[in-house]
Amino acid sequence: MDTPTFVVSAVTTKDEVDELIMFIHSLIDLFPEDKRILVDALNGVSCNAQSLIGLGRFEGDPLAFFVIALDGEPSLEAIYVPPEVRNQRLGSSLFPFMAGMLHIEQIPQIRIRATRESFRFFERFGAKPSKEISPAPDKWTLMEFAPSDLRRPENWFEDYVVKNHRVASSATPDNSAMSDGAPPPAAPAARAGIVQLLRSISSAVRRFFLLAG
Repeated sequence: MDTPTFVVSAVTTKDEVDELIMFIHSLIDLFPEDKRILVDALNGVSCNAQSLIGLGRFEGDPLAFFVIALDGEPSLEAIYVPPEVRNQRLGSSLFPFMAGMLHIEQIPQIRIRATRESFRFFERFGAKPSKEISPAPDKWTLMEFAPSDLRRPENWFEDYVVKNHRVASSATPDNSAMSDGAPPPAAPAARAGIVQLLRSISSAVRRFFLLAG
């Protein structure tokens, strides 16, 4: 049996955009607690004529994504991983791929609205607090990220991810980092549980696609 894979790629065609829109709708149904951020992402995909989008697939099925709006000052609309599979380095595979896209498209910097929970995540990869004061400092902090500032967080278990996740990020710059400083690799039984969670989410999304179609 092939090793389960999580692969990140750019969304560039209308069919891929339509697939992502339907995927986000399925996530809103599955995870209503994340409705606000998902609706913001949906608006970014649907309304922004100019955007950079990356989609992470697990065994071929959509699972996680990021959206960068390019209208006006480039800004990260969302980087999203379903709640049940957070802290498994999936978001940390999306971020360096995103930096790679910025590098290729020659976008020198983006703005990020970081919540208290996500601030440390972005900081680990090189994002810095903006000198501009956040309009809602009690809710989020404005940060800035330049692809040239991308760094490898400490305690990154690269061999583990290459062996067990086989993350593909061909657009990542040479100084790319692949994850934040996550705990040591899980035991085989725990990894099996993670894969089962990933597959259950993929299955639920697939059923939504069938019903919507």
